[in-house]
Amino acid sequence: MNASTPLIRALAARLKRRPISGWTLVLDEIRPLRQRVGWVFINVGVAAEKGRRRGGPAMTAIVSSGGRDVKPWIEGRFYPTIEIDGATIRTRIAGIEDELIAVMGEVIPPGGHLMIDYESGGQEQTFNELRLGISPAATSLGARMLAAGFVGEFKDWYFSEGGYEGPRKLQANKPPDAAAARRAIANRIRELREFKRFRPHKIRDAETGLRFIFAQTRVDELIDHLRKHRPPRRTLRLLRVSDLIASITQALHKISPSKLAEAARETPAAAKYPEGMRLLTELAKHENMARPARSAGAHGRRRRPVPSR
Repeated sequence: MNASTPLIRALAARLKRRPISGWTLVLDEIRPLRQRVGWVFINVGVAAEKGRRRGGPAMTAIVSSGGRDVKPWIEGRFYPTIEIDGATIRTRIAGIEDELIAVMGEVIPPGGHLMIDYESGGQEQTFNELRLGISPAATSLGARMLAAGFVGEFKDWYFSEGGYEGPRKLQANKPPDAAAARRAIANRIRELREFKRFRPHKIRDAETGLRFIFAQTRVDELIDHLRKHRPPRRTLRLLRVSDLIASITQALHKISPSKLAEAARETPAAAKYPEGMRLLTELAKHENMARPARSAGAHGRRRRPVPSR
């Protein structure tokens, strides 16, 4: 296996030095793409600490060393689960996704960029947030890219134009120099503050309201990260916990809207956005009341499934 470019060699070295919960991320495959000069396909797998291959992929990606007026970049896809010896590792919860983002933030130089697929599975939270118009930097995926040093402009590749664009992806850029980085950080802070000022009074359902409120809870962490130059992995860990709370709350709402207020009070958003939580509580009551009550004779019956179109 020949790590033929400086970027890939740096990536392999960083992954090797960063074991996660008893596992090491390794480059299982490196393959030049014949269709595009300078593009290399990589497959990142999971191995035991002693180096024995065990499973994967955790990520597949295209790595480019750049070219004329183009700095190096990586386009990756994360896999939500890895099957190993009959057990399942959830890459987000295990911190594997965040470590990969952090490492790519370390090896991609100023002026380069990172693109991550949010359409192929495992990134549904970001997909739904972008669809609702939430600021890319405040989405689940965008916030983590920002924390890893990609503080430049964001681009949502929501519509493929043909050729090699592939699935929908979120792109985040690194400023080319220190002066550009300072301007970019000021712009991101301004954008995040504008998004935080949004009040969900126009939202018509509780699930959408939850998505906005949890995106807004990321803003304070991100602004604090940008202003204090916090280590990326610390912010990534905080964001991962916040996203886990959001996922649990949204799951509870789907099971029983009447439990929404109780779940909402247990989240950090309750203290920061009380007006939004009051709205969501009312929406939850409305949704619960709107559901037709079962009659005694209907107890236990199941509706015939509606055939798909």
